[in-house]
Amino acid sequence: MVGIILVLVGIIVGNWGKWIVQIPQNEVWVTEIFKSYFRQLKSKKHPYILIPFLEKIPKNGKVNLKREVHDLQVQKVLSKDGFEIPIDYSIEIHINDDAEAIKKSVYDYKAGELIEKIQVESDSAVRSWAANKNIETIIKTKSDGIKKILEDLQDRFKDETIFSFDRFAIKNIEVSEELVKGLREIKQKTWEVKKSKLEIKRQKNIGEATKQRINEIAKAYGVSEEEAKQIYLKEIQIISLEKNPAKVIIAKSGSAATDFIEGFEASK
Repeated sequence: MVGIILVLVGIIVGNWGKWIVQIPQNEVWVTEIFKSYFRQLKSKKHPYILIPFLEKIPKNGKVNLKREVHDLQVQKVLSKDGFEIPIDYSIEIHINDDAEAIKKSVYDYKAGELIEKIQVESDSAVRSWAANKNIETIIKTKSDGIKKILEDLQDRFKDETIFSFDRFAIKNIEVSEELVKGLREIKQKTWEVKKSKLEIKRQKNIGEATKQRINEIAKAYGVSEEEAKQIYLKEIQIISLEKNPAKVIIAKSGSAATDFIEGFEASK
Protein backbone atom coordinates (compact mmCIF):
# COMPACT_ATOMS: atom_id res chain seq x y z
CA MET A 1 0.00 0.00 0.00
CA VAL A 2 2.80 2.38 0.96
CA GLY A 3 4.53 1.52 -2.31
CA ILE A 4 1.45 2.44 -4.32
CA ILE A 5 1.16 5.77 -2.52
CA LEU A 6 4.83 6.53 -3.18
CA VAL A 7 4.38 5.72 -6.87
CA LEU A 8 1.37 8.07 -7.07
CA VAL A 9 3.28 10.83 -5.28
CA GLY A 10 6.19 10.33 -7.69
CA ILE A 11 3.88 10.60 -10.68
CA ILE A 12 2.26 13.75 -9.31
CA VAL A 13 5.59 15.40 -8.54
CA GLY A 14 6.96 14.37 -11.96
CA ASN A 15 4.01 15.87 -13.80
CA TRP A 16 3.42 18.88 -11.57
CA GLY A 17 5.12 21.16 -14.08
CA LYS A 18 2.74 19.98 -16.80
CA TRP A 19 -0.37 20.57 -14.71
CA ILE A 20 0.52 24.06 -13.52
CA VAL A 21 0.92 26.41 -16.50
CA GLN A 22 1.63 30.12 -16.82
CA ILE A 23 0.30 31.57 -20.08
CA PRO A 24 2.70 34.06 -21.75
CA GLN A 25 1.41 37.50 -22.68
CA ASN A 26 -0.45 37.75 -26.01
CA GLU A 27 -1.03 34.02 -26.09
CA VAL A 28 -4.09 31.81 -25.61
CA TRP A 29 -3.80 28.09 -24.94
CA VAL A 30 -6.50 25.62 -25.91
CA THR A 31 -6.93 22.49 -23.78
CA GLU A 32 -8.57 19.14 -24.48
CA ILE A 33 -10.01 16.27 -22.49
CA PHE A 34 -10.00 12.91 -24.22
CA LYS A 35 -8.93 14.72 -27.44
CA SER A 36 -12.02 16.92 -27.43
CA TYR A 37 -12.05 20.70 -27.00
CA PHE A 38 -12.40 21.72 -23.35
CA ARG A 39 -11.46 25.38 -22.68
CA GLN A 40 -9.20 28.33 -23.47
CA LEU A 41 -6.59 29.73 -21.10
CA LYS A 42 -5.65 33.40 -21.44
CA SER A 43 -2.66 35.26 -20.05
CA LYS A 44 -3.01 36.47 -16.44
CA LYS A 45 -0.89 37.06 -13.36
CA HIS A 46 -1.58 33.71 -11.74
CA PRO A 47 -0.98 30.27 -13.27
CA TYR A 48 -3.68 27.78 -14.24
CA ILE A 49 -3.97 24.31 -12.80
CA LEU A 50 -4.93 21.68 -15.35
CA ILE A 51 -7.06 18.70 -14.40
CA PRO A 52 -4.44 16.04 -13.63
CA PHE A 53 -4.15 13.17 -16.15
CA LEU A 54 -7.15 14.43 -18.16
CA GLU A 55 -6.61 17.99 -19.40
CA LYS A 56 -3.89 18.39 -22.03
CA ILE A 57 -2.56 20.97 -24.51
CA PRO A 58 -2.88 19.69 -28.11
CA LYS A 59 -0.03 20.01 -30.62
CA ASN A 60 -1.27 23.32 -32.13
CA GLY A 61 -2.97 24.47 -28.94
CA LYS A 62 -0.65 27.38 -28.12
CA VAL A 63 -2.03 30.31 -30.16
CA ASN A 64 0.07 33.46 -30.53
CA LEU A 65 -2.01 36.64 -30.88
CA LYS A 66 0.94 38.87 -31.75
CA ARG A 67 1.40 40.29 -35.21
CA GLU A 68 3.59 37.88 -37.13
CA VAL A 69 5.60 38.63 -40.26
CA HIS A 70 5.80 35.80 -42.77
CA ASP A 71 8.34 35.95 -45.60
CA LEU A 72 6.67 34.25 -48.52
CA GLN A 73 8.43 32.55 -51.39
CA VAL A 74 9.71 34.76 -54.20
CA GLN A 75 6.97 35.00 -56.81
CA LYS A 76 7.72 35.38 -60.52
CA VAL A 77 5.07 37.47 -62.24
CA LEU A 78 4.53 38.24 -65.91
CA SER A 79 4.16 41.91 -66.82
CA LYS A 80 1.86 43.22 -69.54
CA ASP A 81 4.81 43.67 -71.90
CA GLY A 82 5.94 40.08 -71.40
CA PHE A 83 8.74 40.39 -68.82
CA GLU A 84 9.05 37.78 -66.05
CA ILE A 85 9.85 39.65 -62.84
CA PRO A 86 10.77 38.01 -59.49
CA ILE A 87 9.01 39.84 -56.64
CA ASP A 88 10.08 39.21 -53.03
CA TYR A 89 7.33 40.02 -50.53
CA SER A 90 6.04 39.40 -47.01
CA ILE A 91 2.77 39.63 -45.09
CA GLU A 92 1.94 40.55 -41.51
CA ILE A 93 -1.11 38.96 -39.90
CA HIS A 94 -2.54 38.28 -36.45
CA ILE A 95 -4.99 35.72 -35.09
CA ASN A 96 -8.15 37.48 -33.97
CA ASP A 97 -8.63 37.64 -30.20
CA ASP A 98 -11.95 35.84 -30.33
CA ALA A 99 -12.82 32.49 -28.77
CA GLU A 100 -14.28 31.04 -31.96
CA ALA A 101 -11.40 32.32 -34.13
CA ILE A 102 -8.84 30.84 -31.73
CA LYS A 103 -10.64 27.51 -31.69
CA LYS A 104 -10.78 27.45 -35.51
CA SER A 105 -7.07 28.29 -35.78
CA VAL A 106 -6.31 25.13 -33.81
CA TYR A 107 -8.78 22.71 -35.39
CA ASP A 108 -9.48 24.01 -38.93
CA TYR A 109 -5.85 24.12 -40.07
CA LYS A 110 -2.91 21.81 -39.55
CA ALA A 111 0.49 23.34 -38.83
CA GLY A 112 1.53 25.53 -41.77
CA GLU A 113 -1.68 25.09 -43.74
CA LEU A 114 -2.97 28.60 -43.00
CA ILE A 115 0.23 30.22 -44.29
CA GLU A 116 0.15 27.95 -47.36
CA LYS A 117 -3.37 29.16 -48.13
CA ILE A 118 -2.30 32.79 -47.69
CA GLN A 119 0.73 32.13 -49.95
CA VAL A 120 -1.51 30.83 -52.76
CA GLU A 121 -3.91 33.78 -52.57
CA SER A 122 -1.05 36.29 -52.22
CA ASP A 123 0.62 34.89 -55.35
CA SER A 124 -2.65 35.25 -57.23
CA ALA A 125 -3.14 38.83 -55.99
CA VAL A 126 0.41 39.82 -57.00
CA ARG A 127 0.00 38.27 -60.46
CA SER A 128 -3.32 40.04 -60.98
CA TRP A 129 -1.76 43.39 -60.07
CA ALA A 130 1.25 42.93 -62.35
CA ALA A 131 -0.59 41.45 -65.34
CA ASN A 132 -2.10 44.80 -66.40
CA LYS A 133 1.14 46.80 -66.11
CA ASN A 134 4.36 47.03 -68.05
CA ILE A 135 7.70 46.53 -66.30
CA GLU A 136 8.42 50.23 -65.78
CA THR A 137 5.02 50.85 -64.20
CA ILE A 138 5.51 47.90 -61.85
CA ILE A 139 8.84 49.31 -60.65
CA LYS A 140 7.60 52.90 -60.34
CA THR A 141 4.26 52.15 -58.66
CA LYS A 142 5.47 49.70 -55.99
CA SER A 143 3.85 51.70 -53.15
CA ASP A 144 0.53 51.89 -54.95
CA GLY A 145 0.82 48.18 -55.73
CA ILE A 146 1.29 47.30 -52.06
CA LYS A 147 -1.94 49.12 -51.20
CA LYS A 148 -3.93 47.49 -54.01
CA ILE A 149 -2.63 43.98 -53.29
CA LEU A 150 -3.49 44.33 -49.58
CA GLU A 151 -7.01 45.48 -50.51
CA ASP A 152 -7.33 42.50 -52.87
CA LEU A 153 -6.20 40.07 -50.15
CA GLN A 154 -8.61 41.56 -47.62
CA ASP A 155 -11.40 41.10 -50.15
CA ARG A 156 -10.36 37.50 -50.88
CA PHE A 157 -10.41 36.67 -47.15
CA LYS A 158 -13.41 38.84 -46.21
CA ASP A 159 -15.29 35.77 -44.91
CA GLU A 160 -12.27 34.52 -42.96
CA THR A 161 -12.79 35.10 -39.23
CA ILE A 162 -9.62 33.44 -37.93
CA PHE A 163 -7.08 36.15 -38.75
CA SER A 164 -6.69 39.69 -40.07
CA PHE A 165 -4.15 41.21 -42.47
CA ASP A 166 -2.07 44.01 -40.98
CA ARG A 167 0.44 44.70 -43.71
CA PHE A 168 1.66 43.57 -47.10
CA ALA A 169 5.20 44.51 -48.12
CA ILE A 170 7.10 44.18 -51.37
CA LYS A 171 10.66 43.82 -50.12
CA ASN A 172 12.37 43.67 -53.47
CA ILE A 173 11.62 43.64 -57.18
CA GLU A 174 14.54 41.81 -58.71
CA VAL A 175 15.27 43.41 -62.06
CA SER A 176 18.68 42.61 -63.52
CA GLU A 177 20.85 45.01 -65.52
CA GLU A 178 20.36 42.79 -68.57
CA LEU A 179 16.62 43.15 -68.21
CA VAL A 180 16.82 46.94 -67.98
CA LYS A 181 19.19 47.02 -70.96
CA GLY A 182 16.82 44.82 -72.92
CA LEU A 183 13.93 47.08 -71.99
CA ARG A 184 15.80 50.15 -73.26
CA GLU A 185 16.63 48.43 -76.54
CA ILE A 186 13.01 47.43 -76.98
CA LYS A 187 11.86 50.98 -76.27
CA GLN A 188 14.34 52.34 -78.81
CA LYS A 189 13.23 49.85 -81.46
CA THR A 190 9.59 50.59 -80.67
CA TRP A 191 10.22 54.31 -81.15
CA GLU A 192 12.05 53.68 -84.43
CA VAL A 193 9.18 51.55 -85.71
CA LYS A 194 6.70 54.21 -84.64
CA LYS A 195 8.74 56.91 -86.40
CA SER A 196 8.93 54.80 -89.52
CA LYS A 197 5.17 54.25 -89.51
CA LEU A 198 4.57 57.98 -89.09
CA GLU A 199 6.90 58.77 -91.99
CA ILE A 200 5.19 56.20 -94.19
CA LYS A 201 1.83 57.68 -93.26
CA ARG A 202 3.08 61.20 -93.99
CA GLN A 203 4.45 60.18 -97.38
CA LYS A 204 1.22 58.38 -98.16
CA ASN A 205 -0.82 61.44 -97.21
CA ILE A 206 1.41 63.65 -99.39
CA GLY A 207 1.05 61.24 -102.30
CA GLU A 208 -2.72 61.08 -101.94
CA ALA A 209 -2.96 64.87 -101.66
CA THR A 210 -0.77 65.33 -104.75
CA LYS A 211 -2.85 62.88 -106.75
CA GLN A 212 -6.06 64.54 -105.63
CA ARG A 213 -4.75 68.02 -106.60
CA ILE A 214 -3.63 66.84 -110.05
CA ASN A 215 -7.08 65.31 -110.62
CA GLU A 216 -8.72 68.57 -109.52
CA ILE A 217 -6.57 70.57 -111.97
CA ALA A 218 -7.25 68.15 -114.83
CA LYS A 219 -10.98 68.28 -114.16
CA ALA A 220 -11.11 72.06 -113.67
CA TYR A 221 -9.13 72.93 -116.79
CA GLY A 222 -10.13 70.02 -118.95
CA VAL A 223 -6.53 69.01 -119.56
CA SER A 224 -4.71 65.71 -119.63
CA GLU A 225 -3.08 64.24 -116.52
CA GLU A 226 0.37 65.10 -117.88
CA GLU A 227 -0.61 68.75 -118.43
CA ALA A 228 -2.20 68.85 -114.98
CA LYS A 229 1.10 67.64 -113.48
CA GLN A 230 2.95 70.50 -115.15
CA ILE A 231 0.48 73.04 -113.76
CA TYR A 232 0.79 71.43 -110.31
CA LEU A 233 4.60 71.69 -110.47
CA LYS A 234 4.34 75.40 -111.25
CA GLU A 235 2.01 75.80 -108.24
CA ILE A 236 4.66 74.19 -106.07
CA GLN A 237 7.32 76.48 -107.52
CA ILE A 238 5.24 79.56 -106.74
CA ILE A 239 4.72 78.43 -103.15
CA SER A 240 8.39 77.58 -102.70
CA LEU A 241 9.37 81.03 -104.00
CA GLU A 242 6.94 82.53 -101.49
CA LYS A 243 4.94 84.23 -104.29
CA ASN A 244 1.23 84.48 -104.23
CA PRO A 245 -0.23 82.02 -106.70
CA ALA A 246 -1.97 83.70 -109.62
CA LYS A 247 -5.68 83.88 -109.20
CA VAL A 248 -7.12 81.84 -112.01
CA ILE A 249 -10.81 81.67 -112.70
CA ILE A 250 -11.67 78.02 -113.09
CA ALA A 251 -13.02 77.52 -116.55
CA LYS A 252 -14.11 74.57 -118.56
CA SER A 253 -12.27 75.66 -121.71
CA GLY A 254 -9.14 73.81 -122.68
CA SER A 255 -7.30 77.12 -123.01
CA ALA A 256 -7.41 77.59 -119.21
CA ALA A 257 -4.19 75.66 -118.72
CA THR A 258 -2.40 77.90 -121.21
CA ASP A 259 -3.84 81.01 -119.55
CA PHE A 260 -2.62 79.78 -116.17
CA ILE A 261 0.90 79.06 -117.38
CA GLU A 262 1.12 82.39 -119.20
CA GLY A 263 -0.14 84.16 -116.11
CA PHE A 264 2.52 82.43 -114.09
CA GLU A 265 5.26 83.31 -116.58
CA ALA A 266 4.15 86.96 -116.59
CA SER A 267 4.35 87.06 -112.78
CA LYS A 268 8.06 86.18 -112.73
